[in-house]
Amino acid sequence: MSLDLSALHSWLEGDLDPQTQEEAHLLLQALTETEGVLSPAEFRERFVSDISLSSNGTFTKVEAGWARVNASTVARLTAGLVYYLNQTLAATREKNPPTVLVGFDGRASSPKLAAVAAAVAGGCGAQVLTFEEPGPTALLSFALGHLQAEAAIMISGGITPVTPVEFNGMRVFLGGRAVPPSENGHYISASIAAAISDLGRALPPPRDLPQNPSFSSIPTEVTAAFSANAQKLIQGIDKVNPNLKIAIMGCYGAGTALLRHCLEMAGFGDVIDVGDTCETNPSFGGLNAPDPRNPILVKASLAFAQDAGADLMLGISPDADRCIVALPMGKDRVWQILGSDDVSAIVTSWFLERRRRGEIPLSSVVAYDLYCASMPLTIAQSAGVKTAVTLGGVATLTRVPNVGLSFTQSDSYCVNPGAIHCADGISASLIVAALAASSSENGLLQILNDAANKHGVHLATREDIVFDSLGAVERYSRRLRQGHAYPQDFSGSHISGWCDMAKACPHKAPCAIRATVGHPKERTNAVVGLGAKGERVIIRPRPNRNQISIYVEVDSEASDPSELGAARSVALRRATEIVSQVRACMQEAQAK
Repeated sequence: MSLDLSALHSWLEGDLDPQTQEEAHLLLQALTETEGVLSPAEFRERFVSDISLSSNGTFTKVEAGWARVNASTVARLTAGLVYYLNQTLAATREKNPPTVLVGFDGRASSPKLAAVAAAVAGGCGAQVLTFEEPGPTALLSFALGHLQAEAAIMISGGITPVTPVEFNGMRVFLGGRAVPPSENGHYISASIAAAISDLGRALPPPRDLPQNPSFSSIPTEVTAAFSANAQKLIQGIDKVNPNLKIAIMGCYGAGTALLRHCLEMAGFGDVIDVGDTCETNPSFGGLNAPDPRNPILVKASLAFAQDAGADLMLGISPDADRCIVALPMGKDRVWQILGSDDVSAIVTSWFLERRRRGEIPLSSVVAYDLYCASMPLTIAQSAGVKTAVTLGGVATLTRVPNVGLSFTQSDSYCVNPGAIHCADGISASLIVAALAASSSENGLLQILNDAANKHGVHLATREDIVFDSLGAVERYSRRLRQGHAYPQDFSGSHISGWCDMAKACPHKAPCAIRATVGHPKERTNAVVGLGAKGERVIIRPRPNRNQISIYVEVDSEASDPSELGAARSVALRRATEIVSQVRACMQEAQAK
């Protein structure tokens, strides 16, 4: 056999979990007896490579191997974290041990992995507090600051928008005495993540790490404090229609109880669950990828909301880091889900009103990722607010200096950065509900129509194209970077240029984003094209998902408010045509 099995033997010697030991023993037997069970590349990637933290955490399939999420790798990273904390506190002559909080979501593997993290953290010298039940990431992030702890570990699969059921992850926040005040409560930085990973690898094998299974529960008053803090976000909103009937869709996750509590504290007495989606279910109702925009889930949820006579539907992801909003539209009250750009525009309008009332400093910045539509930032900039674009996700956005609001194209909103430095679908949903109740009709549509009348229609759409293999994505990516795989015009509109975002961007800020604060040295795997009529197209290869994502935005003007519907229809038609053009170029490139 061509495989060097020493790495697999090393795993078996160090693994602390009987279940993954059995899995590895069976794999060793199969590799010894049969060729082709794992390719050499797959074997090296799984057992020779090591899992590492990043600022966003770590996230992969739950199975045996040093490069997978399992009890042993969680133990190793947790030990590295506590040793890092011990070293940091020792350097400042702090004698009291660090306090580490542990939370987990509703995935089947999460309670076990969280228990391992808590036991190892305690064994390595930390004072450990854990949640007793699955809960959202935002609640753990809030608890970190509220309890003045040094670190928080979240076992959760909510790192990416579409997370397969068999995957899981680990994210880390730092606070208390472990970091300077400016870093308090944030995701770990890339340099600290690397240091923790290196420390973990240098420690004894996971099986030999000390464990202390005795730890305390996070006090229940933390949940009440979270809800009270969220109420401050909507204090200035006059809820003209408090009898709004709200349906909540929980994606079978762990955040709906807290969302319902926040809504009830705000005076919303008619809150209904969408079927059994608000019950924590490790199998996620049979959904392979539990996502609030899952077409099957969306169709059933909208039908439920319509039959129930609801006025608004709020949907949150399994760990409540993302949220979606649906409304009955038009005279026929046809239910539709708002785009993330529409929700971002609504939340930005709320932010500006709070800023006008003096509740937010005038120096506050609105931050967003490259893939967001331009309407929210147009709203912000027209009010004299600085905006910042990043090529990273929430972990990067929350580090923007003076950030007061941040959001991503994938339905993530950080609306309370003073207390919660991560995406928080619960607080964002509460804000949306309050704004929806701010007029006798639906206040959300009024906000969107007012913005379109003032700034024009900015319609954004996204389409994901799945390829047969990673190799197909990589071949297309090469053709893309050679300039042979994208349109030469946008539905008859001249293209002013394409920019390869994997290279140095020639603009002050990443192109196609009307930003006042930029990060010109950043890189990402995407190309951006600008059209003469304001079109913006981003083609983003995503090898880790075997897909290409296409983001298209077009502008359309309406001469008076009565023409908004027609302007939106024109914009949608043009966006659809451009997506078809990109698809055709993609197919042509694949054929060559």
